[in-house]
Amino acid sequence: MSIENLVIVPVRVNLPMTARCVESAHNQDIPVTLMCIDNGTTDGCGPWLRANSDIVVSFTRPKGLSCVWNRMLAYAFDTLRLPWALVMNNDTILRPDTYRLLVEDGGSFVTAVGVSSMAQMGWIEGSPLGVNQSNEVCVNLTLTRRPHPDFSCFLIRHEVCERVGGFDEHIVSWCSDCDYHVRMHQEGIEAACISVPFYHIASGTLKYVDPKTHEALCRQSDADREAFRRKYGCLPGTPEYTELFK
Repeated sequence: MSIENLVIVPVRVNLPMTARCVESAHNQDIPVTLMCIDNGTTDGCGPWLRANSDIVVSFTRPKGLSCVWNRMLAYAFDTLRLPWALVMNNDTILRPDTYRLLVEDGGSFVTAVGVSSMAQMGWIEGSPLGVNQSNEVCVNLTLTRRPHPDFSCFLIRHEVCERVGGFDEHIVSWCSDCDYHVRMHQEGIEAACISVPFYHIASGTLKYVDPKTHEALCRQSDADREAFRRKYGCLPGTPEYTELFK
């Protein structure tokens, strides 16, 4: 298989949400190879992913997001020797031009920006992906950049992992993105967000897991925030956190 423009999608839960995400990845306007991670799913996602992805990696038991990202990026960069990879959550839907615009930006670490409705991407619910209300392909954007990356959809280049290393697996899932942002800043790597919108179902995993798993994930989020606080002496979103970037 010829690997082009790898898309990495970890999946924990929710087949309908995942199907929309995967469709948007397949509909990119450049050739892509889709690698989905069946992260211990139990709701039918696994068989569906194996039928609708180019590559599927399966874990019998769920692993933390930091671990999943590390393993998949190591495969992309160390095994496949790719120059970059796009990582997206399965609670996201992309415009068809997202991957191309992120690559064309040229930044070492660059993300799209999450929005809360399809209309904010130029589409209305029920429209084919890639078509706006005038039935025209919606690809034209005036791009701006800001220093606030959105890790729900990020393009990372090989040199970033070489300089920064992997995600901190002591911060299992929550705050691992903030930790990586701090470490990129410490290495002099700009992490930028460009104004390419993607639809984001915020906290998509938490909303759809069973009550027992929801409770376990909430406990993990508390533990991750405490691990971040011990490491940096503050929590994301506070003035002290902002000081880390000065």
